[in-house]
Amino acid sequence: MKKVFLYMLLIAGMAAAVSCSKNLPPVFDDANAFVAFDQANAALDEAIIKEDGTIVPQTETIKIPVTLGSVKGLAETIKFTVKDGTAKAGENYKLNTTSGTLSFDATNRTQYIEFAVIYDPDYTGDLKFTVELEPTQNVALGYQSTCTVTVGDVDHPMSGIIGKYKATCSDSTEGAEYEFEIRKDENDDHMVWFFNLFANSGWAIDETMFYGNVDETLNTINIPYGQQSEYKYSGETPVTLYWIDSNEAGDDWENEDKTGSNTVQIIKDETGKVTGLKFQEGLGFEALLEGLGYVGVVIPDITAVKL
Repeated sequence: MKKVFLYMLLIAGMAAAVSCSKNLPPVFDDANAFVAFDQANAALDEAIIKEDGTIVPQTETIKIPVTLGSVKGLAETIKFTVKDGTAKAGENYKLNTTSGTLSFDATNRTQYIEFAVIYDPDYTGDLKFTVELEPTQNVALGYQSTCTVTVGDVDHPMSGIIGKYKATCSDSTEGAEYEFEIRKDENDDHMVWFFNLFANSGWAIDETMFYGNVDETLNTINIPYGQQSEYKYSGETPVTLYWIDSNEAGDDWENEDKTGSNTVQIIKDETGKVTGLKFQEGLGFEALLEGLGYVGVVIPDITAVKL
């Protein structure tokens, strides 16, 4: 959908630039053809961790779609360049589209650049490299001419904690059960991020995640209250994380504040595998647009099972 929207937006913009009269219909011809990545980012874990903890080679590959936007479907060959970053060719990834080119025509308007990932048994953190498209005499570059690729490190200290959870609570914006996800931080290997911590999937985006700090023993996660989201409503008001200690859902809770923190117990089985979480008793969460209203709320007590 994003690709189609971008395509139409570019068509409209270029048509407006060449039209001499607002009464003339928009015109787009192949002189305005462009090539672009369908997505600015791609990612794949370097290996797969099975339920028993065994690490097996990754069998999937990264397939990055590239589209040439034209009316008639130009027959054109586009070159691309792969540039190492922290990920190195031959060590962390392998280019499968060895020709270094993509061929387009009316039948093949979208093509793919394919990579395999290589497992490194050492903890390296996530590694990245980039892919860049090159214009031709007939085809310009579109908005997304570079794609950043991430090779996910499965040896991350938080690998047992990271993943999706089903939470059970007294009540929430989404009911007595809802799902959230824990993601790793790109720079701090003892920090994690909660996606949809406040039980409102309609507001759950990367910019409304809240963080928690994992202790050295990997037994607890401390989630500070008072955090503010990167996202700002109307460009001004962030989502602030408050605590709630009432057992009654509704607009008027008995106690709410943004000081202190919620200490979450990490539940493990006899083998050390993470099976769930137990949030601090009597404390829940309210995601508040201060002065405007709440985005989401979770009434304690809260437990979660790892999916």
